[in-house]
Amino acid sequence: MKFIPWTRVGIAAGILIFTALFAAYKIEERRADKLQTQVIKWQRAFAKLSTERNEQRTITRTRIVEVERKSKSANTRARRVETAPLPGQCKTPEAVLGADL
Repeated sequence: MKFIPWTRVGIAAGILIFTALFAAYKIEERRADKLQTQVIKWQRAFAKLSTERNEQRTITRTRIVEVERKSKSANTRARRVETAPLPGQCKTPEAVLGADL
């Protein structure tokens, strides 16, 4: 029987195992980098959407304030018109009322 150099077989097996583990590590590292890139991309998209939402909220609040102010002004004018005296009871001089415009 021939002598089998077990030390060389052990070293070769160790190198083979190390190479396989190193390749698996590099594959996993590449996958993790891709995932990290996607996470960063989604974080940026989320930040952009949040900014747009906040800007829209500010615009909406501003418009609500404007509409409320205009509504109050219109209500004030409507009250003046509603409480105005009828044409026969007003204090406007007859010359002005009878003027042909």
